[in-house]
Amino acid sequence: MAWAAIRRGWLTVVLTGLLFVIATAYLRQPAPEVEPPPPPTPTHITGEFLSWKEVDPLFPRYACATVVDYETGLSFRVQRRAGDHHADVQPLSAQDTAIMKKVYSGEWAWKRRAVIVALDNGRMVAASMNGMPHGAGAIRGNNFKGHFCIHFRDSMTHSSRSRDTAHQVMVWKAAGVLEEQLTGLNAEQIIEVALEAIAHEDPYILEKVTQGEGKELLLQGLPTIAWLKTQSLQPIDELHFTATVQLIKRGNIKS
Repeated sequence: MAWAAIRRGWLTVVLTGLLFVIATAYLRQPAPEVEPPPPPTPTHITGEFLSWKEVDPLFPRYACATVVDYETGLSFRVQRRAGDHHADVQPLSAQDTAIMKKVYSGEWAWKRRAVIVALDNGRMVAASMNGMPHGAGAIRGNNFKGHFCIHFRDSMTHSSRSRDTAHQVMVWKAAGVLEEQLTGLNAEQIIEVALEAIAHEDPYILEKVTQGEGKELLLQGLPTIAWLKTQSLQPIDELHFTATVQLIKRGNIKS
């Protein structure tokens, strides 16, 4: 059993036999000092915290841009091809595709990553991308079968017409406003962020919303989780929640 404090409330999650009880209450007594991890990017680049309505005309269809991965600093060129509620983009060349795949450690994945979109007009915008080719693609010879999605502040998915929590949190990270945004969340939203940090293997975000006994065990166990999806998050009372999740561990599929 591992214990990790977040900020408000209590959350019980059963992950393939491993029980995580995540305490989320703001403590009356100061928590023990824990040295924060170093910033996740060697370049310390952050982007403008612009809304999708602001970005849409700045990055129109068929415009090109450079995507910079926030953690690794790797960059590649893309072209926006479609998208009404976020940008559907494609790598410009096979070399750009190879760099993007390197960002994802050689395996395409739906996991969100914080990125900076460097527009050709010189503006740098905070964003979030996934790493899975899907749907239609029209650029020949780029070795990318389809397109991938880039979300900005207040972007929505095309299927549900709703904001994707993981994408939005990654945008906060890329804009350098993660802690500021976290302070405005309620207990349930903080728990959602913690679960998304686990699902997207982001120790930097998970560190920001956890504290207390068992925190290091939780962070150490993060690389063993290949995929996590929250099925439900039900309140027991104002400060207590129960989450049901599906989990795929590396080398073993369970739910």
